Amino acid sequence: MNDLVFACSWDSDRSVSWSGTHLALFEALQQYYNVIDFDMNLFHSARLQIFNKIIKYKLKIDFSKHFNSLAKKRYSQLPIFQFGDCPDTESNISYPYIDMAWKEVRDLYNNENSIFKFSNYARFTETEIERKYEKQSGFFQKSNCKAVFCMGKWLTKDLSSEHDHVFHAGGGINIAPYLIDGTEKQGNKLLFVGRDFERKNGPLVLKAFSVLQSRHPDCELYIIGPKDLVISQKNVHYLGRRSYEETSKYFNLCDVFVCPSIFEAYGLVFPEALAFGLPCIGRNAFEMPYFIEDGKTGYLLKENSVEELADLMEKALSNSQMKENVRCKRDWYLKEYSWKTVAERIAWVIEKA
Repeated sequence: MNDLVFACSWDSDRSVSWSGTHLALFEALQQYYNVIDFDMNLFHSARLQIFNKIIKYKLKIDFSKHFNSLAKKRYSQLPIFQFGDCPDTESNISYPYIDMAWKEVRDLYNNENSIFKFSNYARFTETEIERKYEKQSGFFQKSNCKAVFCMGKWLTKDLSSEHDHVFHAGGGINIAPYLIDGTEKQGNKLLFVGRDFERKNGPLVLKAFSVLQSRHPDCELYIIGPKDLVISQKNVHYLGRRSYEETSKYFNLCDVFVCPSIFEAYGLVFPEALAFGLPCIGRNAFEMPYFIEDGKTGYLLKENSVEELADLMEKALSNSQMKENVRCKRDWYLKEYSWKTVAERIAWVIEKA
């Protein structure tokens, strides 16, 4: 079994590092490689910087540079699978895994600023974005960067216009099939899940729900994720932050998932909802059109319109055939969006590179 260095910045609780992506993929790749854990925090932690200052003051040695050189020497002949903007490698064969690229960030800034301001990149200036784009693009073009793995198909397609070694790897969900139970559904409940209420278009969902409720007073909306949200709207249940197990209960209780995100690089919550049997309403942008078969397993919002979204909510709640379509694809969702499948795609490309 070949060695593969797995380089990422782990959270203190590894189970939640990048919403569980780091640990899930680390474990899935072990089926194909001897995966070597390489925590990038060792090079950037405040503790290391303080320790380095003390060593430099007393012994006149730059410990940080020495530590970096030792690590690079140790792993210099090994391929590196790495997260982040640009893997810090000069000679290693590298395989970056990304959910967003600076090319797309630059395009949003230049062409769709109304969307860009809702993204996670709104804090960056035009100069910073251009510099990061040039740096990342330059890395992708290096001979030692053998493949760029993208979570989303939309990103794979767009990034392929500049690079010919971009591959779709996908992303995985962590659902135990025994948790799926749709026996409590009553046909009148919608679910919204997302911490960033503005970016996920939560205000539009609330307005559309008001229109829907004027037509169907018994409808209910459940909101999970946002912190410190104040809602007094009738039949809107604000649940705040919930654990995965608690969220699963509401996937089982509700009938339709609605989250027409303004900006969404990937959005694993969509295949999660589909696996639980909920038709999804998303926006016709980013990865959402690849998750949702418009008219078959959900609907895609074409305009940022309250009336259009209210109509789609009403149609999805009453569309029994759509709900059956989603239920019939459950096994496919669980396989297509599993970390086992993601690791299989990655291993296949690496072996061919």
